[in-house]
Parts: sequence; C-alpha cells; structure tokens
Amino acid sequence: MNAPVKQGWFARHWPWALASGCLVMVVLLVGAMLALGAFAFSLLRSSDVYQQALAFARGNPVVIERVGIPLQPGWLVTGSIRHDGSGGHAELVMPLSGPHADAKLFVEAELQAGRWEFRHVWLTLAGDSVSLDLLSTAGTAIEAESIPGDGELLEEATPLERE
Repeated sequence: MNAPVKQGWFARHWPWALASGCLVMVVLLVGAMLALGAFAFSLLRSSDVYQQALAFARGNPVVIERVGIPLQPGWLVTGSIRHDGSGGHAELVMPLSGPHADAKLFVEAELQAGRWEFRHVWLTLAGDSVSLDLLSTAGTAIEAESIPGDGELLEEATPLERE
C-alpha cells in the first residue's frame, strides 16, 4: 500500500505565508512613506527662512503677549520653498505653542540677492477668527475670511480696527 505523501510546511500554510508577505510589504511601504515625510519636514525646519521666521516670532512683542514664552515650534510644518538662481519664494505654515495659547504662523517671503525678506507674516491663535499681521507695528487684525489656509497664503488682507 502506498503511504500518503506528506506535504511541506509551505504547501500546507501558503495562505498564511502569502498574507504575511503582503503585510510585510505594506508595513515597509508605510514606513518608507513616513520616513520620506519626516525627511521633508526636517528639510523645511532646517531651512534659513524657517529659522529666520521662528527667530522673528520669538522676538515679536505681539507673539510674546498672545502665545507666551517659552515659544515652542510644532513639528508639522507645511508649505513650500522654491529657489531659482539668486531668487526664490517661500510660503510656510508653522504651528507654535506657548503657555498662553497655541497658534499658527503664516509666512510668505522672497529670496533676493541671497537674503530672505518677509512679505507677509500673520499669527492666528487657535480657536480665534482673527489673524494678526505681525509686520505692521500694531499687529493689525485681518478678517477671518482672509485668513490663509494650510498651504494657501493670503494674497490681500483687509485691515480691521483693533479693540
């Protein structure tokens, strides 16, 4: 009489091996995407314009009054930085936190002759419908409809009277 042929492990468990292989591929893909995202955020955070904007915010009396000291930058910086020859353009949205409030700093800057010059800098406090123009001497407020969204910076601000 012929003895039944014993199958190997893979022949008996191929569905589990296939599922495990797919799971490993998905985990590797997600890990690669997270690593790429972390690398992109670290590039934004290490840029000259980001460092200058953060120094500007830390020394601005309106930011100090509204957000407080110590001012801590958030991790999730969004926006873009473009260089072309000696010029360039940057739009950044930087989360900030302090003892008084959390906020977002919206920055638009131009690179001219190797130096970043701020065109617009706004501060929006969490839960507030008013954005403060930090380049004006008084921290002029602008309408809620004019507050830039993540990645979309304000083209034109409409000043409001401050209280």
